Amino acid sequence: MAHIQNIHQSWLDTARVLDAEKEELNKQRAPLAVRSADFKANKPAGLWGKLTYAFTKATKIALVDRKVRKLDTQIASKDFAQRKAAEDVYRQLGEFGLSKMQNGETLLDHYMDLRITRHKTETATQAVASAIRQSKDASDYEMFDMASNNAGISLLSYLETDEAADHIKAAGAALTDLNKQLRSAEKLDPAIAAELQSENNLDLFVDMVSDFAGIFTSYSNMKKLDKAVEKMQTVQSSLQELEVEVDKGLRHIQTVAIQAVQKQHPDMVAAVEALQAHLPAETVAELKAPPRSFKL
Repeated sequence: MAHIQNIHQSWLDTARVLDAEKEELNKQRAPLAVRSADFKANKPAGLWGKLTYAFTKATKIALVDRKVRKLDTQIASKDFAQRKAAEDVYRQLGEFGLSKMQNGETLLDHYMDLRITRHKTETATQAVASAIRQSKDASDYEMFDMASNNAGISLLSYLETDEAADHIKAAGAALTDLNKQLRSAEKLDPAIAAELQSENNLDLFVDMVSDFAGIFTSYSNMKKLDKAVEKMQTVQSSLQELEVEVDKGLRHIQTVAIQAVQKQHPDMVAAVEALQAHLPAETVAELKAPPRSFKL
């Protein structure tokens, strides 16, 4: 009980701070937004009036609009932080539920395997993103090299391209590691592989990156680098989708565990209810449905 209460109180403290910060930002935003809206709603007639309007908009209202956009970005970042904090607290409650479930060993095995998959997916995503950045930089140096015919630029271009090759190889290794993990998950439960579409996607991911893992042995050209970037961006997008699916699977198990123990731990109900406004809609819908067995 005390553990759940501590988790709950930690969330309340975090939410209170973030709500106060958002309220302060909204107070700063409100008069600026009103000033901008009022100005734009009263466009004058006549040549002189239009000229004055355009000058004021360019010199004063544009600055106001920039401040509003900056505040909108800050408010959105607070909302994002609140959602992530809520998901982390929900994770803690779900893991508490897993530790208290009767005959929950198989469910815990699924959960821990998905945790490993999530970590390897994140590692692969970061490696591919790094390879994309380095390949873009190398492509830029190739362009400078072609335009300048300078020995110093040629050397920098060679070094950048060589580094791009290393990053692409690292991305391929991370994807291969992730693919092996999904094969392991498939042995644990064939439904996991189907849900995460590893059969259709991850083999293809590895093949796509492997095509480019060994081509940069000397001066390369922009076309090869740009092609590598194009293919890796497709990989990057698919990995992001995979992260979303794995996160859904983790929250699903957390929900099953919470539902399984909440009668024995009544404080769980209040703790979960405090989070619901900041949880994904599908998680809230699952919480409101009758308790059920784990399925992927």
